[in-house]
Amino acid sequence: TPLAAMYAGVRTLRIVDGPDEVHLRDIARLELKPYIS
Repeated sequence: TPLAAMYAGVRTLRIVDGPDEVHLRDIARLELKPYIS
């Protein structure tokens, strides 16, 4: 079914594009730095 194919494609992209969480953490650290120290 088309839905299953799209889901499989999204899963593959999430595995390949893994460092998203690392980038989000770095962006959050940079944005919050003035408020923390």
